[in-house]
Amino acid sequence: SGTQKYHGEGYIYARNSAAGYANDWWNKNQNNSIYPSHFYYMGGNVGGPIFFKGFNKAKNKLFFWAGYEDMIQHPYNAPVVMNVPTADQRAGNFNNAGIPTAMYDPSNNSGIYNQVYALPCNTDNGWQGCNPATSPWGGYGTGTVPNLSAYFDKAGMAMDNLNPAPNQTPGPGNGYNNFGYSPVTPQDRYEVTGKVTYAFNDNNKLWGSYAYQNETDAHPLAVWWAPEWTIPYPGNPVGKEKATLYLVNFTHVFNASTTNEFVFSYVKFINDASQGSPSASLRSTLGFPAATIFPGGKTNPQIPNMTGGWNSGLTEINEYSFYGGIYGDNSFGKTAKAPSISDNFTKIVKTHSIKAGFYWDAEENLQSWGGDTNGNYDFETWGASSTYNLTLDRLMARAYDYNEQNTDPVPDTIWHQWSLWAQDSWKATPKMTLTLGVRADHEGQWVDKLGGAQVWDQASYVNTPNPPANTGLLWNQLNSRIPKSGFGSQLFLWDPRLGFAYDVFGTGKTVVRGGFGTYRYQIAENDAGSAFGGPLGSYQWATSGPSNGFCNAYAALNSPINCGGGGTGTITWHPPTGLNQNGASGMHADAEGDNQVPYANTWSFGFAQALPGHTVAQASYVGSMSRNQFLNGANGHIEDANPIPWGELFLPDPDPYATTYGQLTNPGPADGSKSNQTINDYRALLNESDIYIQTHGGHANYNSLQVAAQKQSGNLFLFT
Repeated sequence: SGTQKYHGEGYIYARNSAAGYANDWWNKNQNNSIYPSHFYYMGGNVGGPIFFKGFNKAKNKLFFWAGYEDMIQHPYNAPVVMNVPTADQRAGNFNNAGIPTAMYDPSNNSGIYNQVYALPCNTDNGWQGCNPATSPWGGYGTGTVPNLSAYFDKAGMAMDNLNPAPNQTPGPGNGYNNFGYSPVTPQDRYEVTGKVTYAFNDNNKLWGSYAYQNETDAHPLAVWWAPEWTIPYPGNPVGKEKATLYLVNFTHVFNASTTNEFVFSYVKFINDASQGSPSASLRSTLGFPAATIFPGGKTNPQIPNMTGGWNSGLTEINEYSFYGGIYGDNSFGKTAKAPSISDNFTKIVKTHSIKAGFYWDAEENLQSWGGDTNGNYDFETWGASSTYNLTLDRLMARAYDYNEQNTDPVPDTIWHQWSLWAQDSWKATPKMTLTLGVRADHEGQWVDKLGGAQVWDQASYVNTPNPPANTGLLWNQLNSRIPKSGFGSQLFLWDPRLGFAYDVFGTGKTVVRGGFGTYRYQIAENDAGSAFGGPLGSYQWATSGPSNGFCNAYAALNSPINCGGGGTGTITWHPPTGLNQNGASGMHADAEGDNQVPYANTWSFGFAQALPGHTVAQASYVGSMSRNQFLNGANGHIEDANPIPWGELFLPDPDPYATTYGQLTNPGPADGSKSNQTINDYRALLNESDIYIQTHGGHANYNSLQVAAQKQSGNLFLFT
């Protein structure tokens, strides 16, 4: 914290690519370009005694230290290149004049971006959105494509207008992309730190420290990660992060062989992401007419997201909802809090070094889910809606499917851990040291203070029409036997620690070591939180793709789409309402009765041998066995309680309550009309869609032989 004299410093560190890098031998030798960037770090600190008349005259009781640093950070970002709609396409011309064959070759319908440059309806395979009835302009592989602007949809054009215009000629040098963009992402930050130490006497010392960080980040494409074909978001998102740390330590020395240390800490982190220009992403600003699909629900004023095939050449508009409410409208983010308390007691008894203590902490997280309350449209060429050209599909509003979250709650989730532990490092003989220890760990489960977690209870499920709300789903407010955390927890789990080191010849040159330990940990809040939505009345609903017919997603939002030839198509949807999740898409629920937490058993055995020439050789066997790994149920439908069996859609309708019971129905009529097949009829649980059961069922094993040698050369080099 400082000394008996005052000391301080001020500094500035500057790095600007305009000045070059004098010590960057490699780049200079290779004549590599220096990418534009600059970093400036300015700060200072001061420390010393705190004293005044009648107190700390000897300047040996109370000390302080304080520091400040300002960081101006403008890193280089590699250019983002992508394909954007051409001026011809926006004008309705899809004959691809000037498009390189590497992007699309009409002779064999191939190319890196064939999904966005394919001649619309160049063929009719009998079930997609191309036939004379629905696409009368289709050439089906012959002739010139007529101008299709008359078939564009108002909403489709509104979204397409967000795309930037091409600004480069596509070619091999830019990966045949017609648009390049260099994101500017300054990461400016400042930090304030301080520490105060008070020595009551030689045996008792108390110190406390404080740290504060404030950073602003630009997120031009998306708040976090986004595919490289994501266009800049019109709202200009900016993240404002603040972190605060408090730490207190009290150390008491009983005698030369006995000490005790008490530590308290508290950390708070705020990540407040908002839009610098929120009006630029509003539906009303862009002329997007669609409204929420949920009866009586509130329409998110933010434009919906638009996704498409992976690296298909169709740009994405993909951003979290900024209307989740954690910090009011135009906000997305989180507040995390983490207090902890620990106490460590140390005692030396002859050849034993004994340590014992306890530990407690809590991790609390208030976070907007950022679910698609603004909706998400997905465009795919394999759907019953597609013209085989994704750019035209979006302009015509022929979406493959649509999903929407009804609300975006802010769960207040928390979990606790407390532990008791003891360990003895025993010098059993001059050559042998043994380490023996044990921890009693309580690993609490994540719990939402507001609603709790839902579990799947097969016994309470009703498989007849008009079932009770949330049939098969239970949580603590509905049934007190269900833990509020969904998963149960055990009071204590016992974790051993064993180790030894044996000096074979007593010279320190040949040492054999080994050890074993059990370590427990908790799953991520993002995983556990998937089961928190239902009790809060939040869930997702989605169209189920091509079987709903080709005029599906935009029509779901009361904006009838242009299906070709001036016709329109509308479909009646029946999403859940209120707190009733029946029929929601992809529900998550914890496995009832699961009270496990993940753990890993780790072990090692090896030796080290000192060799001539300041060299040490080592060989070790290292292994681990992880159990109770989290399974979210959704990956590959491994834990889906309600899957559609393979081939079931090609069998007679098995739902005894359906009007099509016992009949064969076509999932994709050849004339392009809407299929009358109801997907959920083919599930075992007729009133639900997929039900992803979250459980602790995963495992992993690791075994390795590790061999290494280290040689020290002088005081400067260490070779491994």
